[in-house]
Amino acid sequence: MTDTSRQLMKALERLPEDEQDRLAASLLARIDRPEQPSEAEQEKPLYEPFRVALEADLDLPDDYSETYEEDLYGNTADR
Repeated sequence: MTDTSRQLMKALERLPEDEQDRLAASLLARIDRPEQPSEAEQEKPLYEPFRVALEADLDLPDDYSETYEEDLYGNTADR
């Protein structure tokens, strides 16, 4: 158990039992529940990464789709 966990347990023990139960149940519910993406993240369209890449205005050759493996990995075997 970490120091932070020990501190949490000590803080809970100082509280009345009904308050301990309420807070412990709340913490357990938050731990067990998978984190949901924020509304802003949910509303982002799936093409967002492509928009960002296009707006980056990268200096790439016209045929980059054909040469990306060579540029990334140095692969020249198929040429």
